[in-house]
Amino acid sequence: MNILILKETVMTNYEIEKITKIFKALSDPTRFKIFLLLNSRILCVNGIVDSLQISQPAVSQHLKILREAGLVKIEKKGYWVHYSSDKEKIDKFLKDLPVRLKLKGLKNIGEKINKKIKFNQ
Repeated sequence: MNILILKETVMTNYEIEKITKIFKALSDPTRFKIFLLLNSRILCVNGIVDSLQISQPAVSQHLKILREAGLVKIEKKGYWVHYSSDKEKIDKFLKDLPVRLKLKGLKNIGEKINKKIKFNQ
């Protein structure tokens, strides 16, 4: 197991890959729009297509990347697959990130961001 040590920040390669996967997933403007949509409601692929006016294959590809990053979860309801943001994982990530990076003054960043985004639970 490789470990990175920079200015008292200790993280395994797995943790680094997990964090960068989330940032990469959100770095694309379309994926970020999908993520924001799914923070406010549960949608199927067609609902996202209608909201953003992009093709169904493009939405499916973006959703795959968001799922792999752990930002989106699925729920199958009969024939349909419904997507929503994984609020528990996102909240944990936002709370843990400042601690993992040893960022001073950002201890409650997850709570502050959650208040601004107003996650619907």
